[in-house]
Amino acid sequence: MAIKIDIWYRLRDADSDGHLSLTPESYFDPVDTHETYEQDGIPRFNFTWQYLDVPRDRLLWSIERRAGTEDDATFSTQYFDGGRTTVNHRSDPNGYEELIHAFDFGGTYFTVRSFKQPDGRWVAHMATHANRETDAELYAFPADTFSLAESLSLKLAAIAAQD
Repeated sequence: MAIKIDIWYRLRDADSDGHLSLTPESYFDPVDTHETYEQDGIPRFNFTWQYLDVPRDRLLWSIERRAGTEDDATFSTQYFDGGRTTVNHRSDPNGYEELIHAFDFGGTYFTVRSFKQPDGRWVAHMATHANRETDAELYAFPADTFSLAESLSLKLAAIAAQD
């Protein structure tokens, strides 16, 4: 399957949706000669709006769909407060989902991340409050956070299945 990368979006002052199709070369960081975009591609940007040629404060929502890679995913994002507050939902073909609630208070950034494994339940696995300039290390996951949240999610699913 060929790589297909699409972004759909709606601007605050628009009556119709915008659409952008991206090539792997424009979406991913360059790969080494022994690598492929399908297996080794790393997106150039962390946020969908960074690929668009419109200011973030004009967006209502965006949908980014990446297919044909080993990391296929769909990201739907809602933008509030001029784009400073966002809710991002990631869904993978295998059933994994993640929600990221992000709040930008002008230099201070707060996020709450929750995820659900395919057979699990929703569990918060990270909350950060950081100054973008001085506390960038707070964005790193503690080593056991994800596995702890994953085991909690799976236990909740097992208990629910007993009911």
